[in-house]
Amino acid sequence: MSREVGRIQSGLEIAEAQIPQATDLDGWITTGVEVRDSLSELARLLQDAQFVGYVIERRQRQLLIVASQILGSMTGDAYGFASDFEIVDRSTNQPRPTRTLSCGETFLASLALALALVEIAARWAPSWMRFSWTRASVPWTRTRWTRRYLRSSSRPAADDW
Repeated sequence: MSREVGRIQSGLEIAEAQIPQATDLDGWITTGVEVRDSLSELARLLQDAQFVGYVIERRQRQLLIVASQILGSMTGDAYGFASDFEIVDRSTNQPRPTRTLSCGETFLASLALALALVEIAARWAPSWMRFSWTRASVPWTRTRWTRRYLRSSSRPAADDW
């Protein structure tokens, strides 16, 4: 009987010593399940061009947000864009069908979309390609021929380009 008690006590000590390892393993299993679930979701989104659709939807939403800000600044905050490219009258928060817009309003909406597209493209462009609207300077003003051109009254020769 004492031999059996000793064996059980020895087994208990071994089990207690393994508790920290088991806790660590539980943590790793939880992390592994989360990673597996994330990868499964990613694989699902990449099938059937769902990921491409998601990216396009995000970019479109970004375009409409920036275009709404630009259109609002051009119209005294009178108009903005809805999520389906409709013009929204901000005083009534009602969408306006495009056929009810005047030629000037249509032009401003188109201009706002074009400027928003340029703004978003500039955000993603490498820093050397960015144009500073606030300083009205372009990055290539640092080049040799541009400095000469800006200092002189005549345009540099074609071989200086």
